[in-house]
Amino acid sequence: MSSLCHVGQFVLDPGRRTLSRADSPVSLTPKAFDVLLFLVQNPNRLVTKEELLQAVWGETFVEEGNLTQYISHLRKALGDNSEDTRLIVTIARKGYQFTANVTVAEAAGTAKHAAVQVSTAESSLADTHPVLGSPADETVPKASRHWRNAAFVGASAVLLVVVCFASWRPLGA
Repeated sequence: MSSLCHVGQFVLDPGRRTLSRADSPVSLTPKAFDVLLFLVQNPNRLVTKEELLQAVWGETFVEEGNLTQYISHLRKALGDNSEDTRLIVTIARKGYQFTANVTVAEAAGTAKHAAVQVSTAESSLADTHPVLGSPADETVPKASRHWRNAAFVGASAVLLVVVCFASWRPLGA
């Protein structure tokens, strides 16, 4: 059982590593998903570029330009094209802030979501948008990346559960 993050008409499923809008899958590369997940897990606060790079890429060196490309891709995927209502706000020379309200719900009770989700590996834009792939990914052995990614996803899931339980209030309270 995993938690779903609802952001307006979007549903982010960390367990399945999918994003959907009105029950339609939204294609994201695995790294773009990781960037979005970290921002969604830290709503309404400044996330520094360094913090985001560390959370998504760990000790691997990645240029800030790659992060900028991922943010741009996420804005397009989220339909975030008006600076007045931006979901991901750039804080000049510091980082980013995810400004949308995020609600969290258990995925187990929504079989409908399970039926429409697709794997990010199947719907990845990596083939059509190679600029989004980080050259730094090529420098780390594939097995190490898988373990690091698995550890990140596991830690993210634990963090999400802690945040959910810490902010949980009974209905009507």
